[in-house]
Amino acid sequence: FPPGWAALLAAGFLLSIPWLVSPLLSALAGWGLFLLLRENGEDGRPALYTALLFALTPWVVFNAAAWMNHMPAVCFIVLGSAALVRGIQRPAEWIWPGLGAASLGMATLIRPMDGVAFGLPATVSMAPRAVRNPDARRGLVSFALGGALLVGLQFAYNWVQHGGPFLFGFEAQWGAEHGLGFHEAPWGASHTVVRGVELMNGYLLTLQMLLFDAPAPSLLPALAALLLVRRLDGLDRYLLAASALLLLGYLSYWGEGHHLGPRYLLPLAPVVAIWTARLGRVLADRFEGKLWHRWGNAVVVLLLVGGWIFGTPERWSFYREIYPLRRLDALALTSPQVDRALVFVPTTWSNQVEARLWATGMPRLQAQWLLGRISLCRLELALSDLEGNEITDPSEVTTR
Repeated sequence: FPPGWAALLAAGFLLSIPWLVSPLLSALAGWGLFLLLRENGEDGRPALYTALLFALTPWVVFNAAAWMNHMPAVCFIVLGSAALVRGIQRPAEWIWPGLGAASLGMATLIRPMDGVAFGLPATVSMAPRAVRNPDARRGLVSFALGGALLVGLQFAYNWVQHGGPFLFGFEAQWGAEHGLGFHEAPWGASHTVVRGVELMNGYLLTLQMLLFDAPAPSLLPALAALLLVRRLDGLDRYLLAASALLLLGYLSYWGEGHHLGPRYLLPLAPVVAIWTARLGRVLADRFEGKLWHRWGNAVVVLLLVGGWIFGTPERWSFYREIYPLRRLDALALTSPQVDRALVFVPTTWSNQVEARLWATGMPRLQAQWLLGRISLCRLELALSDLEGNEITDPSEVTTR
């Protein structure tokens, strides 16, 4: 993985609260969303309403409770966007574009795809302003330096760790087939545009169900507000362009990500929260009546409360039981009693077979290919035969 999230977790371990790092960053993301809307000219009450809606959405809460790196990336994307909007509103305060670019760079240091999806539209937005407004030129220099510093750290890390500035860890471990694009996936199947569209359709359908986890379509209020709004401001265009780039980026990624919902799309959560919270105001503006405003807000509140009452308890129970191996407390192995001990951990049959394939010296990509194409029973029998005859030559193992 890129080093950004590991560095943040290391700080959590030093303070003995690693489990709290992601929830704290989630709260910081909510605060950043409030600041972003305030900097863009929204009143305090609707900005707070949007931030609370984002922070209390069940899908966001579950991802914030996880140890994965998606929520930290969202946090720095939102904070970076808020700093950039402040810099645009105050061209003389040149430090803010630099802080915004550095924050987006930190998101890139955590999840490169997410950081680039929001960093590119930000760059496109900043450059023309410097041409038109001399006061914004120092801000553009600050923006370039802030982004280059953090992205440069990623390239330096890749160079030291993997041997090249553009060689990321997954590709170093699994091969070029693990990279983005429409090509053969690690297990041999071809990732095509059609397959990418199928995966993205699945992500969006799952997001429709899990965002509020309510017995109603979660994306309907946001889509209705987006279709009925009379005009888009600069922040709207930036966020929608970044969201489109994120969708296109993951369209070209062969892997599936449905644990805790479509977590690859988590950077869309603040954008969806903005448009969901706007439903009442957009309806009132379009149909000219305060009653529409109240009805729109009531629909959103019902979705949020309905999700926590009807959907969340069952999902909470489900997430609590799955993946027992990931719940192993590795710190328990550091106690004085664990010396020359045999430690048993729960794991699946497929994981056991995969580890035994690696132990033969077979390349990991080849092991992944076999696991995807051959039944576990046949692999088990072949491995038992190889181990019994003490065959360890990688080419012979693969042939068998």
